[in-house]
Amino acid sequence: MASAASSTDASDVSPTEAIMRPIRFDPKDRLRVRLDSVANHFVFDMWADHGTFKSGASARLRDKFVQRFPQFRYDKHAKHPISTVHVALTDISAQLLRAHFGPQSLATPLQIHFEQDARIAYDYLLGTVFNQDRCANFIANFRAGNPCRTELLLNDKLPLAPYQMIGAQCALWSEGFALFMEQGTGKTATAIARVCTQAAVKFSATGKRYRGIIVCPKGVRIGWQEEFLRFAPAGVTVLTTVVRGDKLDRTKHIIDAFIDETHTASMLIMSYEALASMYDTLARLTEQTGEPWDIALLDESHYIKSNNAQRSKAAIKLRDIARHRMCLTGTPIVNGINDLYTQLEFLGKGFSGFSTFDAFKEFHNVYEITDNGHRAIVGAQNVPFMRERLAKVSYIIRKKEALPDLPEKVYDVSEVEMIPEQIAAYEKLAKDLVLQAEGQISAAQSSGNTFDRQMTANNILTQMLRLAQITSGFVKWDQVIDPATGRVIREGFCQQFSPNPKIDAIIEHYNATLERAHYDGVEPWEKMIVWCNWTEDIQALSRRLEEVAIKHVTYYGSTTDANREEAKRRFNCEPDTLLLIGNAAAGGAGLNLIGAPPEAPDSVPTACTREIYMSQGWSPVLRAQSEDRAHRKGTKVQVTITDLCVPGTIDETIRARVLEKRMNALTLTDVSEILAKTIEGLKRL
Repeated sequence: MASAASSTDASDVSPTEAIMRPIRFDPKDRLRVRLDSVANHFVFDMWADHGTFKSGASARLRDKFVQRFPQFRYDKHAKHPISTVHVALTDISAQLLRAHFGPQSLATPLQIHFEQDARIAYDYLLGTVFNQDRCANFIANFRAGNPCRTELLLNDKLPLAPYQMIGAQCALWSEGFALFMEQGTGKTATAIARVCTQAAVKFSATGKRYRGIIVCPKGVRIGWQEEFLRFAPAGVTVLTTVVRGDKLDRTKHIIDAFIDETHTASMLIMSYEALASMYDTLARLTEQTGEPWDIALLDESHYIKSNNAQRSKAAIKLRDIARHRMCLTGTPIVNGINDLYTQLEFLGKGFSGFSTFDAFKEFHNVYEITDNGHRAIVGAQNVPFMRERLAKVSYIIRKKEALPDLPEKVYDVSEVEMIPEQIAAYEKLAKDLVLQAEGQISAAQSSGNTFDRQMTANNILTQMLRLAQITSGFVKWDQVIDPATGRVIREGFCQQFSPNPKIDAIIEHYNATLERAHYDGVEPWEKMIVWCNWTEDIQALSRRLEEVAIKHVTYYGSTTDANREEAKRRFNCEPDTLLLIGNAAAGGAGLNLIGAPPEAPDSVPTACTREIYMSQGWSPVLRAQSEDRAHRKGTKVQVTITDLCVPGTIDETIRARVLEKRMNALTLTDVSEILAKTIEGLKRL
């Protein structure tokens, strides 16, 4: 394996351009290209032809040329004089072959011979490259301010913005394409335009229905149904079916949608969990009809960032029964560059540039040998290669570029003081947790196992969140068991602190909104979202709001689909529903909560002007996604993001970490720093 870009990153040409510069081979050099038995690699057989005998190929072919491939492996069992090399079956391999042996190269046709299956794969990959270059140039022209014509079929009443049309057009041209568009820039509408255009073309040309699968977080399934109703153009009818219930119900939903013949398109909408359990049914329909699904789309595709997760494995299998694939997310990278591998492979086999995850990691990761002999990832390399790949297979756009007139987000902190009972519980738990954590860290460091270290760090961080529960207003007491008899002495229970200072602070913010409206002589128009990390917080706040007759809605894990939609509707469309309490894990992705009707935000004076974090976890992704529920296309006013923090507590540490938007998992070193700050903070209570 070689790091092909290591000597080219500082050049004024791109890494791909550098490795494509033709090499002048020896005229006697010969190259035969075939596929391996599982069609994952090109196999190169190389030698020098002297007419009456063969010898080893020149070093230029055998070494210099081969080592330009990002992934290669010499076959140690090749017989002299023939050298055999396996290279990944990817578009960049096809490009390298074309650059060195194609019509414009320095080589002659006699120097290379393709076996039939290898030639078919080579031509297919070059076709993929053509479409990728077409998309990259199209996006570059748009960014340069040049006019770009599209072939999209759009809704006349709800036209897309120009930047959305660029993404939809590139997706339409591509077998696999990603919309890595920041939250709030309109990924869903962009994808719908691409789907509806292709559906109309297929139906017009063949009379056949277009069939697709959308995989998304559970909380946004109905949202996709609503968006198809809003954005589907005239003349394109789309049946959207949410796959839910037990396995029998899910099977019925899938079959009914598949056999539909009354609409232009039929789209299944299912959760990632449903995909894992229902893949066999989807595949069986493909086998029985001989027709693959027209499209498979992953919404919030960072859900498959872990290569070994069940949902990731199901997604890769789904790829192989769909003609076209799309990924949608505003956060394609959560922990590091490795997060991209499965997402790119879902778009198409080899779209990551590699045939295996191990090869991808070797090329893109920088490793360091620890004292115990283990390899730890300490950074990334060959990043320009990944930038070039993303430019060809994805459309990346930031909110500031897409929506330059969008009002800014403003951040502030509202300090809260705990009551004496909270302080006592916090101090006791903090000392106990730090003592336990120090022992766990010592044991993990002694083991030297990188996996053990990360697991230990994650476990300690999870335990530390119990301190954040106390600052938010409750404490969970564990079950107590007599060690001698095994008898339960006390059942576990949840203790709510009263009064709850954070709830009081939220009501103060709400009342301040009413006072401003009264002072201005207008009806209240400022709406507010409160984000909570735990159900206990949501329920406690909701009960208190009911006691003081504040109209509100809730949105969290156990909220039914129907009630979720009603909560969203009331918050956006009812002028007197000024407050929504939500959980970022359930409502942080895919929702539009601007506090006004999304289809006509200017038709009402109301708008969401503040988001308050009563409690939160360690995830910067959940934080970023939840913030953008109110800050997106249609936002009319400045949105203030407020953190309720108890000075000197875990609240301050969590806030600092999530706002740093760190892309790597927290290590034992980070955990040790957090523990030290926790002990230091006790002096300020």
